[in-house]
Amino acid sequence: MPAAPTVAVGDPVTLLVTGEDAFGTDLGDLTADVSFSIGGVPFVNGSVLPAGTHTITATLTSNPAVTADAVVTVVAAGPAAIPDTGIDAAGPMLAAVVLLALGGVLIGIRVRRAARPATR
Repeated sequence: MPAAPTVAVGDPVTLLVTGEDAFGTDLGDLTADVSFSIGGVPFVNGSVLPAGTHTITATLTSNPAVTADAVVTVVAAGPAAIPDTGIDAAGPMLAAVVLLALGGVLIGIRVRRAARPATR
């Protein structure tokens, strides 16, 4: 099992158990041959856990004397990042500023014309 994995709240906690015998022979993936528990309460591999630090115990079903512990830290997820759409907003922003300035100039001209005394 991993030494000290960290996962975000809501992400599944999935453990892989490997082992070796007394002679150092690699026994490969033993995940299907163990049961998991947290404080004696069964844990289903791939489930989610609340925020905090949890010690998960793997027990070899064929020999309950063989156990291993892993500490898993579940942390609150950080703020979501704003996705990059690949669109450069500088062009449309500049166009909007130019149109606003032009509109202001045109309103100013109209106000001045309206303020002039009428000549006949």
